[in-house]
Amino acid sequence: MQRLANDPAADGLVEFIDKPAHRKSKLVWLTPKGEAAFEEISERIAQWTDPLARSMGASELRAAAQVLRQIRQRVEET
Repeated sequence: MQRLANDPAADGLVEFIDKPAHRKSKLVWLTPKGEAAFEEISERIAQWTDPLARSMGASELRAAAQVLRQIRQRVEET
């Protein structure tokens, strides 16, 4: 898990800050560079998800969301 945080930190995307309630633990916080990268990724994702969502009806989207919730719940149970 630490490597998952260290790699983006090495790229300047996140930084470690003190956690007020626990001195030995650090919080992982987005840097301005990380925020810009996150926004760019979000925009790219929206470019293909928005048209997909518009092509589906509300009942289809609700059904898809329900299936995804069930998958997440089953994964968390294992």
